[in-house]
Amino acid sequence: MRTIYPTGSKGFTLLEILITISVFTFGFSQIFSIFFESGAAVQHVENRLAAVVLMENATWEAVDFRGPLDAVGTYRRGSMETAGGQEFHITAEASKVPGFRKLHRLDVTAVWNEGKKNVSMKKESFIRKQ
Repeated sequence: MRTIYPTGSKGFTLLEILITISVFTFGFSQIFSIFFESGAAVQHVENRLAAVVLMENATWEAVDFRGPLDAVGTYRRGSMETAGGQEFHITAEASKVPGFRKLHRLDVTAVWNEGKKNVSMKKESFIRKQ
């Protein structure tokens, strides 16, 4: 019987090539998954930073508010803000602190959607109102 390939050939077998391709495919898939997960983490941090800025703006709006409070001395505001292509629902509510004439407790909340879950942040502070 005659052999098609000489016994001293320096080529690769099909099995060696398939194993090499599968190892490289697995390695690259792991690298790309890490890359995409880090992108989601960066987006989450950007959203949190935008929420902090919007909440700080709402805090200053409440501090600078000179209009009348409602019947029980409460300030309430709600708004939809957009930052970086993301929509945020910002609410600010100030209510009198019992026992203090000019001191109000201010609660500012930001809520936004990241994929399938709602994320929220809350900031509590005290402000002096006339």
